Amino acid sequence: MNSNNLISDCIVQIVRYLENDIKSICCCILVNKTWFYTTVPFLWQNPFGIISNRNFSKAPDIIRTYILCLSSVDKLHLIYEGFNISKTQSALFDYPSCIKEIDCNVVNKSISSWFKKTYFEHESMNEEKENLFIGKIYDMLFSRCNRLIRFEIGLKRFERFNYPNFLSFLGLGHTMINLQQLGIYFYSSNHEQIVERNNERISKFFNKLLTYRCHNINFLVYKSCSNRDILVNNDERGIIYYKISELIKLQRRLRLFRYLGEPTMLNFEESSSIFDSLKIQVHSLTHLELRGIGFNVQIIQGLKLFENLKLLIIINCYQDVLTENLFFEPGQLSIKKFVFLNNKNMSDNLQVAFLKLPNYNLKSLTTDFMDNEEVTNSLNYQFPNLIYLSTRIERNGFVHMNWISKLVKLTHLVLDVSINVLSYLTLSHIYSFGLSLPTSLKVLHIDNEHFSPRILGNLLKACVEIKIQLEILGLHFDYRSRINELYLSTILEYVSKYPGDGLIELKELRIGVGLNKEPLENMFSEKNLESIKENVPIFTNENEYGYWYWHWIGDDYNNRFGHDSLIGV
Repeated sequence: MNSNNLISDCIVQIVRYLENDIKSICCCILVNKTWFYTTVPFLWQNPFGIISNRNFSKAPDIIRTYILCLSSVDKLHLIYEGFNISKTQSALFDYPSCIKEIDCNVVNKSISSWFKKTYFEHESMNEEKENLFIGKIYDMLFSRCNRLIRFEIGLKRFERFNYPNFLSFLGLGHTMINLQQLGIYFYSSNHEQIVERNNERISKFFNKLLTYRCHNINFLVYKSCSNRDILVNNDERGIIYYKISELIKLQRRLRLFRYLGEPTMLNFEESSSIFDSLKIQVHSLTHLELRGIGFNVQIIQGLKLFENLKLLIIINCYQDVLTENLFFEPGQLSIKKFVFLNNKNMSDNLQVAFLKLPNYNLKSLTTDFMDNEEVTNSLNYQFPNLIYLSTRIERNGFVHMNWISKLVKLTHLVLDVSINVLSYLTLSHIYSFGLSLPTSLKVLHIDNEHFSPRILGNLLKACVEIKIQLEILGLHFDYRSRINELYLSTILEYVSKYPGDGLIELKELRIGVGLNKEPLENMFSEKNLESIKENVPIFTNENEYGYWYWHWIGDDYNNRFGHDSLIGV
């Protein structure tokens, strides 16, 4: 069939199939008029989605396009206030009507980028005029979009942005009624006027949202703050309730919930309120992330009710004194992935209890609490199906890791090696550790610049001796200066040169530095690079495991569920 004769429904199916292939979708626009009008709405559902890794170079173009979509009245108002925009030029398409996803932080930063590029030396562009412009853009989006699917508001990373008064937008209720993903982020009060004002506006938006009776949210992210007054409401009987708890209760089928708090808040009242409301979602909730939340007896006992939970993340949490002697019965939750990090404000007994909470279905474990003998002794019999382990090695941890040999299904091992290990680690220790690795291992990543080439060599020597069929090896360094040619030479010594030579038939080598993707040519000599590429099919600086520890402990609110491993849930 000629593409000109394809009906719109067929084109829609093609574009949906190409959902993550932006270049191909852009090509679809050029086919003909029918393809153009069918494809454009897909590209503009989340126009700010092309902004990644804080690269806002394309943001001004998006804002310029939206300026063309403003009403004549709004354009004239902005021109009157000194903005240099055209009052006659208009857009080819009603782009605001297509938008389905809005992250206010990204929108505000995009507007800021447009200001810097357009009015870099224009002194007349003051804060008042910026606020006017921001309000015009948001008003247009809310009044003309056909219901949002995802909306995020708040200070995920602190930027000095003013939020508009969302309650003044007439189309807000219609826009929010069908929300499926919502993020609300309050920022810790530091008594700065802009923070207090934005928190107040977010709070008022939250109040209004509750009146819209949104029932279809399945992905909810919430960052609390220390100002209790903006977190609570009074009902008609004068009873105080937490707004987040009320929102949770309204949902028909909440699947994912993330709580992002701070240990300094010690807000057990809010924690208890949230868990009471989550019990209503006990059958639908599959993903639960808790950061900086306070655990008491009621909350911990309530955790056992979530029978369909698949992913549990507990980071930087704390306890009250009544939980000191509380113990779980082992194997009470059928979760597949468990992240348990930096919970130093819990007693050892409670941390042990948490690590005994999953049952034999657990496949992925990320934790820094492995120095406890009771935990390591339970790994082999409690988690026989574990295939991914990511852990932090402290002090003489390598000496006491013989338990790892019992994880006979383990395929992925990620090690973040503390600098204090160097005082204890010898070549014989690392060799013995290598001999204890399960032969099922396919992926090994080491996140430490102090892991010397000689230590790495002894580890690889042990892998060769016990015939581990390692497929992917990853090394991560904090600083470029820590890398030298000896690492590549050492790896080449143990990499297979031809079939049947008994060495490691490595399929991929990953070497990363810091958070930057420095070209390999800048790190190694041309000779060594050629030798590696001759014997390893893939050699890349793409290192997804780098900074694993800080990746989880840091408050990276954009981090989506399950990105700590290759294992899906």
